[in-house]
Amino acid sequence: MPFDFACFSNVRDLGSEYQIFPLLEVWNGWWHKIEMFRRNALHGRVLYLDLDVTVVGLLDDLVLFPAPFVAISDWHSGGINSSVMAWNADAYYHVHERFNFNQECRRSGDQDWIDAVVPEAARFPTEWCLSYKHDVRGGHQGPDARVIVYHGFPKPWDVEVGNLKEMKNVV
Repeated sequence: MPFDFACFSNVRDLGSEYQIFPLLEVWNGWWHKIEMFRRNALHGRVLYLDLDVTVVGLLDDLVLFPAPFVAISDWHSGGINSSVMAWNADAYYHVHERFNFNQECRRSGDQDWIDAVVPEAARFPTEWCLSYKHDVRGGHQGPDARVIVYHGFPKPWDVEVGNLKEMKNVV
């Protein structure tokens, strides 16, 4: 399906195929994810993937999931994990507008904030978004996988080449 690739970054030389949104806030780390919810930044249906996610299948089902906001379930907290999310941009500006860094940075992370202000968030089927640690490394691979999520360690760049070949056989 056709798409536009957007990147929120203060790095200017990323190439002309990307729409660059400069980071406006003086936040650090994962807190910059909240900037994707800025008013008038993104429009329409948004699919977000962390940079340490490996795509192993078609993403159309993630984009077209029939819920205004959907994310993967966190493997530890039971809340959302913000590594993979899709939402209708114009309906979720409040995620950014209600955010107060000085108050919310005491939370465990951006996904705790998003989970708190989007309690209606649906969850993707677990077989679509696999955990490298809990699923792939443990041998629980399936033909329905769309992405492999590297929460914590290891990261994709830490995995041996043999394991990468193994992951490509997931789909």
